Amino acid sequence: MTVQDTLVDVEVEGPEDVDWSDRLFVPLNSEPYWWFADGSKTWELRGVNDQFNERKVRVGRAVELRRGYSTDDSLWGVITGVRFFESVDEIIETFEYEKVRPDASEEEFRESVADLLDGYDSFIAFGVEIYER
Repeated sequence: MTVQDTLVDVEVEGPEDVDWSDRLFVPLNSEPYWWFADGSKTWELRGVNDQFNERKVRVGRAVELRRGYSTDDSLWGVITGVRFFESVDEIIETFEYEKVRPDASEEEFRESVADLLDGYDSFIAFGVEIYER
């Protein structure tokens, strides 16, 4: 697999154009959740698996970003871009990692991603535009 871009920065006319019932559920820790809420984080990074793959993570699909699994704190948005990577080095060399981890230096990003995504062969990043619902 090589880096693939899929319509990055796609514009959605507005929340009325989105099928909110077909949403991708994305549980987040508190800090990433609040980064999305304040707009400093605009992309999420996951290991490619049954939940996060090219079939399920697609431009224009609704997303529910929830702080944890059992809270009522949810942000709703739309996927605006999708990228695939084969390594942490490829992410750092070809992507603005600050969109994923706005508080991290390159070394901090590398360490946190290596820990979180250990065991995955490839990675998927997806941009999210937040909407009020």
